[in-house]
Amino acid sequence: MDDDGQTTIDDVLKPTIGKTHRRARDTERTAALLVAPRTGTMRAQILERLRWAGQTHEELAVSKNRRPNSVSPRITELTDGGWIEDSKVRRPTAYSGSPAIVWILTEKGRALLDGAQRTE
Repeated sequence: MDDDGQTTIDDVLKPTIGKTHRRARDTERTAALLVAPRTGTMRAQILERLRWAGQTHEELAVSKNRRPNSVSPRITELTDGGWIEDSKVRRPTAYSGSPAIVWILTEKGRALLDGAQRTE
């Protein structure tokens, strides 16, 4: 955070240990630890993808050559941080055709990216 208590791009890029279920097995806890170094980069990549158009979990995963289950925790972190939100639009998934949430940047997320671009 900056001196005014505002979130900076560094907050988004900061690696974090992924969330696990309350009764997580050892493999889930290990996976959360192993992905930690990449979490900040993945969040930043998702924000950048959403800068131009809303996307579903599946679309975000495919665009980064990742599995949807690796994108889902980053989506949760970004929604919890107030950087992205549900657009209330739904698109069918390629696999099952089920309706999927289309995620978009919030004003906070857009301001975060705009501020990061100005300081680079």
